[in-house]
Amino acid sequence: MSMAGYPQLCPYLYYEDMSAALTWLAEAFGFRERMRTTNPDGALGHCEMELGDAVIMMGSPPGHKSPAHLGQATVGLYVNVDDVDEHHRRAKAAGAELQGEPTDQEYGARIYGVLDLEGHQWWFSQNIAAS
Repeated sequence: MSMAGYPQLCPYLYYEDMSAALTWLAEAFGFRERMRTTNPDGALGHCEMELGDAVIMMGSPPGHKSPAHLGQATVGLYVNVDDVDEHHRRAKAAGAELQGEPTDQEYGARIYGVLDLEGHQWWFSQNIAAS
């Protein structure tokens, strides 16, 4: 973590329904809410979630269309977790749109893909390379 309490890179994702995204990302992927601000009109403004030392920032700009509404992925996020099979079970139980089962890769990772509730592409990975 940097001195400001953030990793060197923090992806900023846009969601049409921030409240639903906060709840869903916690349930399906195990993220924890880190920060939430509200706009003068009471709508959610800038929000942040964390998983281990990873941080994602979130917002909902006017007129934003989610990847699901655009009909295509607009970003891919690759996240390392301790137990990818357990993570896959959690996402499946939450109704995530899974894109396959966890699979061992020749480069020493076990991964699976999944779309979140608004169509952002996520890859969850576990290092399985021999030490």
